[in-house]
Amino acid sequence: MLLVTGLLWGLNWTAVKFIMSELPPFTIRAVAFPLAAAFLLIIAVAQGPSLRPARTERIPLLIPSCLLIFGFNLLTSLGQP
Repeated sequence: MLLVTGLLWGLNWTAVKFIMSELPPFTIRAVAFPLAAAFLLIIAVAQGPSLRPARTERIPLLIPSCLLIFGFNLLTSLGQP
């Protein structure tokens, strides 16, 4: 599974590079984020157990999560063309 994940992640860079020659970076991210969120939600629901964090953990998880996901994707989309 790890090999497949690594292969798909590597091919993703090539695909995004090709797509960015046709579409602006923020358009790609505006489409990719909701699709990825829906896909991950389907996987999480199919697995069964709840992944909901405790109420006291929500804010401490939200801040680094937003910085990591938003920051990484914003900076890579600006740096990739």
